[in-house]
This record gives sequence, C-alpha cells and structure tokens, in this order.
Amino acid sequence: MIDALLSADIALAPLVEDWVENYQSTANDDVSERAAVHELILFVIRACGLAADVTEDEAMDVDGVPEAVDTIQEESVRVSCSSRSGDIADGQVAAAAYPLISKTKVLKPFKANLDLFISLLIKTMAISDTLYEEAETTTHTLPLISILLTWLNTMSSSPLRPIRHTSTYIALKIVTELCVQAGDISKELNLKQRQKDMEAKKGGVGPAFQKKMKEAEAKVKEVHGKKVRLEEIMKDSFDT
Repeated sequence: MIDALLSADIALAPLVEDWVENYQSTANDDVSERAAVHELILFVIRACGLAADVTEDEAMDVDGVPEAVDTIQEESVRVSCSSRSGDIADGQVAAAAYPLISKTKVLKPFKANLDLFISLLIKTMAISDTLYEEAETTTHTLPLISILLTWLNTMSSSPLRPIRHTSTYIALKIVTELCVQAGDISKELNLKQRQKDMEAKKGGVGPAFQKKMKEAEAKVKEVHGKKVRLEEIMKDSFDT
C-alpha cells in the first residue's frame, strides 16, 4: 500500500475500500485477519521511512507492541549507523529525511496522499461499521482501531524522530477524522430522536404502531451506541 502514496494520480478510494472489505471478510478467520492487520501495520512502519519488518503475530499482539517497537528502533539505528561506531546524537536516526518531511521529487505526493489515505480509511471503517467494533462484540480478534492506535501511540514515544513524528502525525489525523465522524453521528442521533418523537406523537395502541416505535427506538439505540464508542476511542487517544 505504501507505494500508492508516491503517485500523484493514484485513486486511493478503491484501494482503501478493497482493504477494508478484505479485512471485514476475515471475521472468524485468524489466519487471514493476521495477514490483513500485518499489511496495515507495515504500512505505518514504511510511512516512517523504515525497512524494518514485524511478523504477523507481532502485528496482532498489542501487549508486545512496546517490545516490537524497541526492536524496530534498534534495527533502524543499526542500519543508519552501519558505517559508524558511535551512538546516534540525541537518539535520532542520522540524516533522516523520512517521507513525511522529504523534499525529494519522488516523495512530493506522499504527505497529501497520506492525509487522504487516513481520511478515507476512517470514513470507510465508519461506513462499514468496522470502526465501532468493541472487544466484547467483535468477530475479529480485537477491534482494528484499537490495534492501530496501540501501535501509533507506542511509536509516538520513540526517541527516533522519523518514528515519533510520523506516528504522532498519523495519530492526530486519525483523531481529527474521528471528531468529524462524531459530529456526523451526533447529527444523525438528533435526527433519529426527532423521528422517534414524531412517531410517538402520532399515538396509537395497535401492533403496527408498536412495531414502528420499536424500530425507531432501535435506530436511536444503534446510533447512540456508535456515538458512545467514538467517544471512548477519542478519550483513550487523548489520555494516551
């Protein structure tokens, strides 16, 4: 996926939609789920300008993320210092013109495409309801947003600037998109509540009326649940 961000003419929407659809199809399929999540985590690592790898199991293991990030950092320093014997000054990778700040022609489209990719990812996850999965109810091993933010939040504390800056940037972009979704959900909740109130004002006691009221109440409850879930995700992000 990372190569797509280097093209000025790439259609990112189909790419993101295909990935989310593929991820959704991995429900109750641990093998395919690990492969899909691994692809996304590698995308984040590559966005930092790093060639380091993690295994599929490491990508999925939220408890092991700090150790995995430590390994990535060590490998990045080792590669950067392969021709030197001293330590990196200030804990930063030497000459780190990583994609997010690079001025080279080939990386010129990167930042704008990264912004669009993140926006599309969160929007597509919201449309597909993948965004609102919870640990207790998900048909996947863990909610995808929880895995992604665990990686980003851990990487944002890295002493290596390419990792710290890029992961913080991505995390902030995600939170911004979550705020947009929260605003849309609040509007939808107000609409569903008004529709429910209008049905109630019509009055009635028969089965048809009771059915309409139950349907209206179910819609309000569903949207309210999404609103609460978004607030939980954003709170966790801010607290971290």
